[in-house]
Amino acid sequence: MSLVILFVATSLIFLIADAVMLRSVIQPVFARHLGDALYEGGFRLLPAVLFYLT
Repeated sequence: MSLVILFVATSLIFLIADAVMLRSVIQPVFARHLGDALYEGGFRLLPAVLFYLT
């Protein structure tokens, strides 16, 4: 059971850190270099979940 708790805790920490990095570092870089090619319809959950699960 403790292994499951460690896995869940580690996953949450990783996802929070990844979300912070994507918002504060990667998004401005992408916006500067890709400009109008970025999708402006907002966050899409299904592609994000599929990306992380595969």
